[in-house]
Amino acid sequence: MRPDEILYNCLIDACVRFRDVNRAVAVFHQMSIEGVRPSAVTYGILIKAYGQNNQLDNAFKSFHQMKNLGLVPNSVTYGCLIDACVKNSQIDKALSVFHSME
Repeated sequence: MRPDEILYNCLIDACVRFRDVNRAVAVFHQMSIEGVRPSAVTYGILIKAYGQNNQLDNAFKSFHQMKNLGLVPNSVTYGCLIDACVKNSQIDKALSVFHSME
């Protein structure tokens, strides 16, 4: 049995829960190497990791990368990005993300 997107999401989320963004990113890259396509959920978890670690630029880069791959952001993905903005005291950016959802 090969690991799938759901298993990778669980591993990335576990890294986030332990506040190990470097390991979360490493697992994300391993996912790509293994040919497992990430989903909007995967990117939401990664955005959450970056937000927790004061890496808001990387959170936005991941969001744009996701969209460039043709993945459609969902309410959870937007929520993770808004939360990342708030955690980094960027309320104006959070409002901008919110308004871009409409």
